[in-house]
Amino acid sequence: MSAKSSKADEVADILRREIALGIYPAGSDLPSEARLSARFGVSRPSSREALRVLESEGLIRVARGARGGAKILPPSLGAISRYLGVYLQMRGVRLAELYAALQAFEPLAVRAVATHKDPAALSDLAQCVARQEFSTHDRAAFNAHEAEFRRLLMAHCGNEVIHLMGELLADVYGLTMSFVSAEIHATDTDIADLTSSITAKRRLIKLMAEGETEKAEQSWRNYLAVYWKRVSRHVGADKKINVYTGGDGGGEAG
Repeated sequence: MSAKSSKADEVADILRREIALGIYPAGSDLPSEARLSARFGVSRPSSREALRVLESEGLIRVARGARGGAKILPPSLGAISRYLGVYLQMRGVRLAELYAALQAFEPLAVRAVATHKDPAALSDLAQCVARQEFSTHDRAAFNAHEAEFRRLLMAHCGNEVIHLMGELLADVYGLTMSFVSAEIHATDTDIADLTSSITAKRRLIKLMAEGETEKAEQSWRNYLAVYWKRVSRHVGADKKINVYTGGDGGGEAG
């Protein structure tokens, strides 16, 4: 490692910590390269390189020119999920393993929603199911509502860690499914499957509204198991995570 890179990494690490601590909140500006160089006793190129590191991590956006500067960006789950997807693909992780993780997190979210019985959360979920019911003729729209319903569960669980992990896993799952849709063909059981999906969600919402935490959690575990059985029937149980491919197609399985 060169001295320049070492100094830049040290500066980047300190600024990264200060961003995490909220010393520089989202939307605020970092000091100029000149001020950073004076503060840390490093050269302008080292300060510039430190900013490049933070920009590559999606923590800041650097505008060039006389009126430019570095601005703190709001946290982006999309950037994290892309890194996670690439990492899992490089590790050769199977789609079944990823889905098993979703099967662990989503029931926890269901239990939390059932515990709080928040009317706003239940209303959001019910409206999503209503939209999904009227999209059974359009598989792409139906799948979009499916993903929305499951994201809403995570968003309303009240636990930011579960929400974060669920979002990341769902993003990677969705990316992979967008590339394998060409392998999924309509079958005679499709309408029945879609109808049963709507019925299961309505039952889940009713259980959560009644505060039936155990029954709601088990109901969703059963739903996820059936859902995966349908997906694996089309794509195969040994399908690997694939977020970057030569071009397989687009759309999620339902």
